[in-house]
Amino acid sequence: MKIPSLLTCGISAVMSSLFVLTPEKVHAVIERAEFRHVQAEVSYDQKEDDFRVLNLRLKLIRDGKIILNQPIPTRSKEFDRPYFRENDPSSWVQDLDGDSEPEIVLTFFTGGAHCCFYSFIYRYDRASQNYTYMTHDWGDGVAIPSLKDLDDDGIIEFYSRDSRFAYAFTSYADSAFPPRIWQYHQDSLREVTTRFPEEIDSSVTQLWESYQTRKETYGDEPSNVRGILAAYLATKHLLEEAEDGWQRIQQVYLHDDRSSFFVDLRIFLRETGYISDARNPISPEAIDLWTDRFFYSVNPQLSERKIRPDETEYVREWNAIQSVMQALLIPHNHNCESGLANSALANSAGLANYDSVSRNGVNLSSKDLDRVADAIFYLRNPEFGDRQIQPGETRLANEWLRIRRGVSRLHPCD
Repeated sequence: MKIPSLLTCGISAVMSSLFVLTPEKVHAVIERAEFRHVQAEVSYDQKEDDFRVLNLRLKLIRDGKIILNQPIPTRSKEFDRPYFRENDPSSWVQDLDGDSEPEIVLTFFTGGAHCCFYSFIYRYDRASQNYTYMTHDWGDGVAIPSLKDLDDDGIIEFYSRDSRFAYAFTSYADSAFPPRIWQYHQDSLREVTTRFPEEIDSSVTQLWESYQTRKETYGDEPSNVRGILAAYLATKHLLEEAEDGWQRIQQVYLHDDRSSFFVDLRIFLRETGYISDARNPISPEAIDLWTDRFFYSVNPQLSERKIRPDETEYVREWNAIQSVMQALLIPHNHNCESGLANSALANSAGLANYDSVSRNGVNLSSKDLDRVADAIFYLRNPEFGDRQIQPGETRLANEWLRIRRGVSRLHPCD
């Protein structure tokens, strides 16, 4: 019978078809740039079907002699893609620090919707007669630097944006970003943003105009404007015009969440260095002490005993007060006359008459105490969000006033 042989042939045909591989579409790419006596060449194989990049290499030639020819140590061997600016394809080879020796800047994209980008910066080491490199993470694509000599002094600036503001207060699309300016010097990048006040001032103007345009075009809903206002205020801090910046955003941002937004914004600016710890003589221990005083003043039943880890509600309340303290216990001339949900209640109760104003160089106004009371009240009543207590809501008003009297009675400035 011939059936077995037919089956064998059939199986053989099927198996052979399974192992036939279609040649992958790959094309070789070479990018070249030259500056004075140095020629640089980046080569790689680009796969067309899945955007993989293979065999990335850097060749550096000095005075006609190959000094370096090796793989580029990208974080991913296949998916990190080189990024070259189309409008300035040779800018990746420049004398960055004005020493007549060109450096090589190679930037790579890791893939994803926005993130991430990082750069290698190669420099020539005369002692070893070879090249060394450093790496720097830029974060989201908005931070990809432009290389410019901003002040015509022969030193190149990396003009970037602060990608830490992405998603901080709204979506990526609605976020805005303060300027960040860097200079390269002997294997390190140093931030020098505040040395360029004209660039910062230009950015402030652009951000405020963007806020006005966005408000007129899309409305001033919180998600539309929070990102721009945050970037605007940070940039005003760079100009040392923080007081004016706070006054402006407090005048225009009138939504129900303004209290929490302003506290979160102040904390974020402190964490990212726009409100500098160098200007803040208040130690973490002192902040904790003040937090304890406010916490126990509104929880007298605890008799100042230590909170247990399993007392989660107390722990959350203590942490909420600490967050407010971290935002407020910074010597500055901020305007706290607005941006609080229930200040009118304190005013009507005459509590300001019992509030002290300063101690040991730190100012806590009546409005600051209102902010502490708000934090405690809304933590205890999360169902109300940040909305203001309305006339007629007597029970809620009385609860808030009890908290407010507690923080006034044991005001650390008394």
